[in-house]
Amino acid sequence: IAENHSPGIIYHNIGVNGAEYRHYNCNPDFFKQLKVLHPELLIISMGTNEAQDWKRSNDELALQITTFLDSLSFYHPDVPILLTTPMESWRRGRQLNRDVKRVRDVILQIADNRGLACWDLYQVAGGYGSSFRWRKYLLFSRDMVHHTPAGYRLQADLLYEALMDGYKKYLDTISK
Repeated sequence: IAENHSPGIIYHNIGVNGAEYRHYNCNPDFFKQLKVLHPELLIISMGTNEAQDWKRSNDELALQITTFLDSLSFYHPDVPILLTTPMESWRRGRQLNRDVKRVRDVILQIADNRGLACWDLYQVAGGYGSSFRWRKYLLFSRDMVHHTPAGYRLQADLLYEALMDGYKKYLDTISK
């Protein structure tokens, strides 16, 4: 944890390459240890890995995600959660991965059922067929799953804009 005394956002990124919701569910210490950060917002950006080697039903995936969210809520009951959906990607760099949309739909349904905010990167990035445009503009790496640095910067900028738009709308509602 690196902090300073300057005002602003303190950002922490936790992740493991290839990790899925089920991997975090197998480690209850993860949820307990997260408390040391004193989070004020948890942004959960997962789902791409679940779609890469699809071997589960939508119900099984939903159970893995809800188990993860239940653990977060147990240890962090007052911390708002923002879910994100994965954007379209390819499988093994050769074909469009249609399972990404299935994962996205499960995440959207869970967010709706639980009243959680969800940033739909799949739609924001352009929906079906968007990966072709992202590749054309050099925003995807060669594997067509991970972004280039420019692609990750664009994704971060889009999320930032969405957060700021939401914050401005919130300020408008409390000022009236």
